[in-house]
Amino acid sequence: MRFYLIDFENVGVKGLKGAEFLTSNDVVHLFSTKNAAKIPTAELAKFKDHLPAFHEVPAKSQSLDMHLVSFMGYLMCEKGIDQEYIIISNDTDYDNIIKFWREEKGLKLYRQNVLITEEKKKKTTTKEAVKDEKTALNDAVQKVVSKAGHGQKESARVAKIVAMHFKDEDILTVVHNELRNEFGEEKYLKIYNLVKPLISKTKKSIAKKNEENKKTNDTTTINCNIQKALSKAKYDTTIISKVASLVSKHHTEGKQIIYRSIIKEYGAEEGLKIYNVIKPLIK
Repeated sequence: MRFYLIDFENVGVKGLKGAEFLTSNDVVHLFSTKNAAKIPTAELAKFKDHLPAFHEVPAKSQSLDMHLVSFMGYLMCEKGIDQEYIIISNDTDYDNIIKFWREEKGLKLYRQNVLITEEKKKKTTTKEAVKDEKTALNDAVQKVVSKAGHGQKESARVAKIVAMHFKDEDILTVVHNELRNEFGEEKYLKIYNLVKPLISKTKKSIAKKNEENKKTNDTTTINCNIQKALSKAKYDTTIISKVASLVSKHHTEGKQIIYRSIIKEYGAEEGLKIYNVIKPLIK
């Protein structure tokens, strides 16, 4: 999913450009104050079935910015950090927050001054989609088999066999047997030796990504739980955000490291109180 968070007080109606290109994969949240300009009906009509969720916040200095960023943190906890988040604003003050999250968690977080430009939409629809692991393996298999002197039909057949068993745990064994049945004893082994390294490399790559995703999800869960616990304990948003960040950063290093980092930030007495609130959540 792609979440747009619009600083309407900053960009006004101009920031809604491209609303007609929104898809079912897009969710829009629009933040404004009672002092913000009204949105013409014609502009709202461009959203079609993807009208934004409206959030009116107090009209105070930096109020909208803080509410938008706070809500973004809530979305990250609710929807996950593997989603895409886009802040619509001309305000460069958001850039430090964006930089922090991208460096801290590799988040797909950006800032732009309009929803979607027509030019960008055209480029997106004409640009070749990024190939997934399965497609990349298919192409690599056909290429290496063809380069070894086999015809197009044989190369395609080998790639099809590999693709059929892509999700099998014992893919190498299954592909080995399938190739033997398909090409016979004299021919199959050379083909198998061509594709075996490609399959092994792809499976290792997938395993590595799965492990990274698991670690990321664990970190996200801990971050969310910490925020909820501190919020329930009536701590202010600055402390909640900072402590959650510290725990996310050090949660794989053990409780003592987390304890020391909190004590260093808030002192022995206050730090201990905060630590006791979150201690049950730290494994």
